[in-house]
Amino acid sequence: MSAVQARSADTASRVDVAVAELDVVLGSELSPIRERYAALAEAVGATLAGPLWATAALPVADTAAMDGFAVSGPGPRWRMLIGTCTAGRRSRIALADGEAVRIATGALTPPGTTAVIRSEHVYGERFGGQATIAVLPGAPRRNDTRVRGESWSDGDELAAAGMRVDASVISVAQSAETPIAMIRGPLRADVLLTGDEIRATGELAPGQVRDALGAVLPHYLGHCDIGVRRLTRLPDGRILLALPGNPLAAVAATLVTGRSLVRALTRRTDSASSWGRIADAAAPDDARTRIVPVRQVEGGVWRATGTSGTAHLAALLQAQSLALLPAGTGRGALVELLPLPR
Repeated sequence: MSAVQARSADTASRVDVAVAELDVVLGSELSPIRERYAALAEAVGATLAGPLWATAALPVADTAAMDGFAVSGPGPRWRMLIGTCTAGRRSRIALADGEAVRIATGALTPPGTTAVIRSEHVYGERFGGQATIAVLPGAPRRNDTRVRGESWSDGDELAAAGMRVDASVISVAQSAETPIAMIRGPLRADVLLTGDEIRATGELAPGQVRDALGAVLPHYLGHCDIGVRRLTRLPDGRILLALPGNPLAAVAATLVTGRSLVRALTRRTDSASSWGRIADAAAPDDARTRIVPVRQVEGGVWRATGTSGTAHLAALLQAQSLALLPAGTGRGALVELLPLPR
């Protein structure tokens, strides 16, 4: 497949768009969908319509990064106080110079703390009739305090506009007390399968073929962050993505064009590309971009998994990606890879 064919309602003419130009063309022709506020935990696959800002520092106060002892002063020995600082509550303990107290991971450091020393780096002994701790000989002198704002401060930008909402974005937003943000999407599509020769269920009549695409197309659209709804109608203004009838060609067109539609409609900007070197490029085409199912083999290079036939998805059984082979691509060339959903 060398290009995506689009039909203009104004000119009623076909326009061939090269694969490399899809983002530019669709981005200029399509207006982004409306922004909305939403809980990010319920919007996987959407795109941030604005930056994600922290409304709380992380951590909000100095805390212990490890189980150990909060100490005050340089040591080398500290007098142990009774009690333990535990996570989730503020301790009434305050340290004076030369004092120490047990502290749990995540607990707030008590006033007067100058360092947190992990348990495995200290030993206890009685000194002058008192319980004390000291640093083990040869142990590293390190401070296991997580300082307030160590990860980020209130007001920091944590994720840029245009980034995909995924599990990491959701988790960071929760940690930053920003669970709701402005987003676009996720996109939803209606699927319309046409063709008198196609039959989904029941016995095949002479000349009919089994529908090998309808059941799996939502899976590939979902890989592009486009959900599928039941078909109700084709209203004016809806974007129509026309796919080839052959299953492999339809999957290739979906993955190539689907990602560009998401970028255009949600203004996504963080879609990183994957690249690999092709071990073979038999019968290179000097005029068109070819889309070939490939699998990584020994040495880290990628090799085609089957013939270029499009009547079924057998070539995808062992494939890991689709390789985009521009015109004139030869053996060993570095090409873009579209990972396949599994």
